[in-house]
Formats: sequence, C-alpha cells, structure tokens
Amino acid sequence: MISWHSFFITWYSFFTAATFCSIALATVIALRSRTKFLEKYGVSSLLLLSGLVLLRMILPFEFYFSYIVDSWSILPTVQDFFRAFPWIWRLLMIVWGAGIVFVIIRDLYEILYAYRICRSYITVDDRRIQRLAKSLSVRCPVLVSPDVSTPFVSGLFLHKIYFPTLEMPDKKIKMLLQHEAQHVRSHDSQIKLLFGLLSAVLWWNPIIYKFRREIDVILEIRCDTKVTRHMDNADREAYKNLLVDMAKHLVNQQAAAAWSAAVGSTNTLKQRIEVLNAKPRPTHIAVKCCLAALFLASYLVIFHPAGNPPPEEAGSFTTVSPTGIREEFLDKSGITCDNSFIFTFDEKYYLIVNGKVRKTLSLSKIDNPLYKDLEIVKGICKP
Repeated sequence: MISWHSFFITWYSFFTAATFCSIALATVIALRSRTKFLEKYGVSSLLLLSGLVLLRMILPFEFYFSYIVDSWSILPTVQDFFRAFPWIWRLLMIVWGAGIVFVIIRDLYEILYAYRICRSYITVDDRRIQRLAKSLSVRCPVLVSPDVSTPFVSGLFLHKIYFPTLEMPDKKIKMLLQHEAQHVRSHDSQIKLLFGLLSAVLWWNPIIYKFRREIDVILEIRCDTKVTRHMDNADREAYKNLLVDMAKHLVNQQAAAAWSAAVGSTNTLKQRIEVLNAKPRPTHIAVKCCLAALFLASYLVIFHPAGNPPPEEAGSFTTVSPTGIREEFLDKSGITCDNSFIFTFDEKYYLIVNGKVRKTLSLSKIDNPLYKDLEIVKGICKP
C-alpha cells in the first residue's frame, strides 16, 4: 500500500476506479453514436468526460472519509478464492504485467513502422502548397508526396504534415491544410498516446478497445468543428463537399486503410456532416460543473469485501454495528497493514479500517502487537 497522510492506494481503490471509468467510457461510446446529441452539444463534453476518466485512473486514491460499500457475496468470494489459491493471484499478476508490456511493444512497433514508411516516401517541391501553408501560419513542415493518398499528421511531438499531389483549387487545399494544422494545435497525437497507455493498463477490458476507436472519431469531429467555427455558410458548405470529395478520391484509389484513418466509415462521414449542419454549441459551464462533480463524487465510494465473524468467536462480542458486523471482532482479526492505519490528531489516536473510523485508541494500545505494525498518519483535522 502506498500511503500519504489522509489518502492511499489499494487494490480495492484501483478496481473501484476501473469500474467507474468503464461505466463512463461506455457512456461516451453510447453518446457518440447518437447524432442528435452531437448536433446539440458537440463532442466537447464527451472529450472532457474522457479526460476525467484518464485522470481518475492516474489517481485511483482511497480517502479515509470515503464511504465503504460492503460486498457480502462477490468480493468475499473472490477474496477467499485467492487466499485458498495464492498462486493463481500471482499468475494473474504476471499475465496482467505481460499483457501491458505486449500492448506497449505492439503500439511502439506500429509507431516505428509508420515512421519508417513515412521516411520511404518520395517528396517533391510544391511551391504552391508551401505558399498556402505559409499564408495559414502552419508551423510544422509540410511534405508533398505522390505516395500519399490523403493528408495526415505524422509524429508524436515533432509533427510533419504529409500532403498528396492533388489537382484542387487553392481554397480547397487551404481547407485541408487547416484541418491537419488544427490536429497539431489541438495536440491530438498526444491525446491518442495517453489513451493508448490507458488501453495498455486495462488491456483486459473490452470497453477500452471500443473506446480507442471512438476517440479517433471524436477528435475528427472536434477538428471539423474548430476549423469551420468562423466560416460563413458558403465556406462551411464547401468544407462539407470537400469531405465527400476526399472520400470518393480514396475509394477510387482503393486506399482502404487511408479511408478508414482519415475519413472513417460511411456512417461516420454522414455524422460529421450532420454535426456541421447543426453548428453545435460549446459545452455549457453547467455541464462542465456536473462532470467535475461526478468526478469528485467517484472518490467518495469504495467497494470492499464484508463478512460475518466465525461462529466459534461470536460469544466474545458485545456490540453490533448497524451493518451487522460486531465491532469488537476487529480487535481479534480483520486488521492488516493494507486495509488499516492509525490516524493521529490533537494527541488522539483513531483506528481506521477500510476507510472507516472504528475506534479511538489510547496511547498504551498503540504498542499492542495487533497495532504495532500499522502506519501512523498525522492529520490536520479530526477524521
């Protein structure tokens, strides 16, 4: 257990965080597929919720004041199983770690492979495209290549825009350059990298794989919205027609991979155009506050296993808690260095078990063999 003052990390807090995050990501996936929602609210709220999910998994803390939700069947059964067969738990940890390493190596291989492919492209000096890029203040290099079927951004931190040789009016080329430059300004490559790391940690969760495909669509829709934000109706209509023209161009070249990466499926392209027609509003401050409140509220609940004391020890108890657990049983068993610590404030000592204050301890009891190995945490307020 990693412990700092009044908060700490346990396996229960980690899996509680994973549970809440799975629910939130499933919500993002469901709402992204609803065009009516995107037409009204856009994808900003979905991206904000996704970011909070990422932060929740980075900080899976359990606070001493968190409300403990006692699990009387599922968690105790799992806990008893792993206590009976500890080698299975160790094996699962090895498999989990190996899965993380495998996903990270696979993603690194794909990044390096894409980098090598880009290095093999033949580039040409197209002064017209360079002039248009300069007029748009595109900061990263723009490389024109006949080997490229569609514009795209390469690189995680040192970006390059690869641009195909297209016979198009300057206006359409500028729109394509604006789209790719917006991906760079919005740090979309870094966002995908962070969610890629999240998918590596939670590789066993099927929801994360579905979400990893969804984040590409979300970022494309956000990019469309930002590029067309200040366009008039005529330019907005031209931008939508350009999306369709690029889709037809890729299909004619049978560039299936480029089509999937740059434009998406037919349904996705249709949704992008419908969202542009609706001109979605920015995320309202009330929605942001609500999502932030839900994020903070997720720290107030922790799932823990619960169970009654052994029947042979029932006669030694004198008090019973509202949940039916006899309190003095905690003096005989159930206390470990992972789920318990001693909280001290104003020269008083409190026994914290599974995030709840169980009793006040005198100074003499601190040396009790049952408590002597527990960590003593100093606080600035009474628990």
